Amino acid sequence: GFDAKACIKKGQPLPDHFYLYLINKTMKSPECERGFILEGFPTTVQQAERLKKMLEESKKKIDRVIYLQAEDDDLEERIAGRLVHPGSGRTYHVKYKPPKMKGKDDMTGELLEKSKGDSIEGHKKELEMFYSAHSPLLHYYDKAGLLARVDATKDPQSVWSNINNII
Repeated sequence: GFDAKACIKKGQPLPDHFYLYLINKTMKSPECERGFILEGFPTTVQQAERLKKMLEESKKKIDRVIYLQAEDDDLEERIAGRLVHPGSGRTYHVKYKPPKMKGKDDMTGELLEKSKGDSIEGHKKELEMFYSAHSPLLHYYDKAGLLARVDATKDPQSVWSNINNII
């Protein structure tokens, strides 16, 4: 069989057939009888076309594709304000989810840190790569009439309510 651990250890992406196999197997389970949600897949038009074909063979289809949309400045603000408790992984945000005591974990009182890898420069590069890779996919689903855009800068309850209205 396929060795996913070897790919991950080498830092290589897993091949499409691996994801499609897992989706195909999982969607046939009783838990998915009424449908299922995919997050983070597909990431390319080629994957989307393969997924569509696989679903059609099982007499299923994609009902909606939800794109959580935010302006770059909003994303940068969220990244710049993130804090983490290194021992537990609990997360905070200086504006949106501040700790009770500035800079300290609510449970232990220990100092919070900036998340490793949370730099604006690194984020800008990631956004460029995201837009480059995902713009064709968003166009593909928009052209198919499946794309629903949700303003992810709203409060979590509003975002969730909008998603529920779509699904």
